[in-house]
Amino acid sequence: MIRFIGDYYGNRYEVSDAAGTAEHFDHCSNGYVPHGVRGQSMYLGRVDSTEELRLDLDGSAVELRIDIDVDAGRAAALRWLPDRSYAVELPPAEMLSVLESESAGLITVPATVARVSPGTARRAVIEYVLTGLRPTGIEWAVHDREWPPGRWGLTDERGLDFSPESEDELVHGLDEIDRAARRDRNPVIALLDSAIDVEGAPYMYLVLGGDDSFIEYETGDEGGERVVGRGPHEGDESTTLARHGAHGFVRYPRWMAIRRDAAYAAAREFYRTRARPTCVEWRDG
Repeated sequence: MIRFIGDYYGNRYEVSDAAGTAEHFDHCSNGYVPHGVRGQSMYLGRVDSTEELRLDLDGSAVELRIDIDVDAGRAAALRWLPDRSYAVELPPAEMLSVLESESAGLITVPATVARVSPGTARRAVIEYVLTGLRPTGIEWAVHDREWPPGRWGLTDERGLDFSPESEDELVHGLDEIDRAARRDRNPVIALLDSAIDVEGAPYMYLVLGGDDSFIEYETGDEGGERVVGRGPHEGDESTTLARHGAHGFVRYPRWMAIRRDAAYAAAREFYRTRARPTCVEWRDG
């Protein structure tokens, strides 16, 4: 098993000891990105061979993510992706602007997540490389979602969380996520869950923030239904990249693309019925 550290540009470097890991971390975190700032994202994970370091890896290979801006002083975000937890060392103080990837551009990391010092992030990176486990000696938390039992949930899994109690509140939440994604100039995947505390409840994914929207519907139970929206571009395999929280990116083929208002209409119907929307066309996922 080979561990690596990667930067926003897609470069991945094999690391195996404390000295080499610290050198790569310092080099990445102190370098300026094309936007003229030093805020950037770094990714650590594992692969089976050195050949895989040159491949376009999916999000499952990455386990630890760091968002850091050494010019912002103490603020850095440290996230363990397998369980979507983030490290908590300090009270929230300031959000970060970092270059997440060459394609995504600058994004905003909420102050509620940027909760560790750069020194703590550096130590955690070294520990991960040496052990392959989630770093210890620091508290880990998940996003606070104290929503009413059996109620709806809408989230971009990056700090925008809503529990809509009406269609108007649903649309408001969708608009907020859409505006934030457009501000960051990168589409995001929003999760609309019909019952956030019920295992197996149906849910939808909606891609917001771009010229096109993409939707998916799943019943949530094992072996249940999973379908994806189908638009008017049958056979078009060109893709759109959408950010999936802290997990990385998902590519959506253009034949799935539908209008934004059609995606909203599907979400509103789903909200009313808790069943697969009938106002759009579907295809097995």
